[in-house]
Amino acid sequence: MNKSIDEFKGLISEEFELKGKSFSNKSLKNISWLKVGGPAKTLYIPSDQYDLSKYLQIIDRLEINLPINVFGRLSNVLIRDKGLTLPTILIPPGFSKFNILKDNTIEVGSGMLDKDFTKIALENEIGGMEFLSGIPGNLGGAIAMNAGCYGKEIKDIFVEAKVMNKDGSITILKNDQMHFSYRNSIIKNDQIIISGIFRGKKKSKKKIMEKLKEIELKKKNTQPSGVATGGSTFKNPKEA
Repeated sequence: MNKSIDEFKGLISEEFELKGKSFSNKSLKNISWLKVGGPAKTLYIPSDQYDLSKYLQIIDRLEINLPINVFGRLSNVLIRDKGLTLPTILIPPGFSKFNILKDNTIEVGSGMLDKDFTKIALENEIGGMEFLSGIPGNLGGAIAMNAGCYGKEIKDIFVEAKVMNKDGSITILKNDQMHFSYRNSIIKNDQIIISGIFRGKKKSKKKIMEKLKEIELKKKNTQPSGVATGGSTFKNPKEA
């Protein structure tokens, strides 16, 4: 028999040792990018990948047959004033470790801000990532929605992602398995992106900085500055 959300909260807090932070009726207003929204009835912030896997395994073992809300920086979502009743997971900045691989390739955690990722690419003279400096939010969300701007998208630099399933298991998805389309991918609501691997091209810091400044200027001239925004509000229309 499936447990209710209230039974689930009690079992998690009393019977299992987890390293992350667990909250009940946690307000999301001050956490969200746009500073709006009601509380999450149950919110879990995992300490690392293994802690997240254990949390999901517990849900699976207890037959908590409920959809799960998964968010990063809450930069591309509006939470209703009544809040969220389903279990909610927030991927923290701690999921931001990175490794510089060969052939101008970077492996990076899904919790890293898009803009911070471009700084790492700059320091390692890896070009092609500059467009991400104009996109709010973190890499997990960017991968899931095939984020893009100024003529480039995640699919153009994406190699593969480590994805955690609802039972805590891990799947590796390559570029051609992601079924990338305009602001969309194969990633479902019950899958959590843990990390991604991206490939750019060798480029001097000077050239990368020039591109970053160009994007910054375009954004300044077309979007509000000094305030939190969700980027573009509308998708581009389909070509006739």
